[in-house]
Amino acid sequence: MREAAFRKAAELEILGRLAGCMAHDFNNALLVIFAALDQLSHAELAPELREAVDAVQTAATHAASATRQLRAFGPQAPAAPASIQLGAA
Repeated sequence: MREAAFRKAAELEILGRLAGCMAHDFNNALLVIFAALDQLSHAELAPELREAVDAVQTAATHAASATRQLRAFGPQAPAAPASIQLGAA
């Protein structure tokens, strides 16, 4: 029973790491897409092209939201060190 629970925990950890890596790589691709969309937003475009750019912007925003949800399954980043006052203790 204990071994099965350990195996299950190990499988979940592997899946979490995989999800985190995939989210990271996908986020890098989205960064390029959002940068290109930003450039296009300043350009004079025909109405049908502006509509296409807006559709890509909406899709990229949804993809970014899905990436954030996927990252929730990955390992959490360690908390940044912080100074504390020990006082009289």
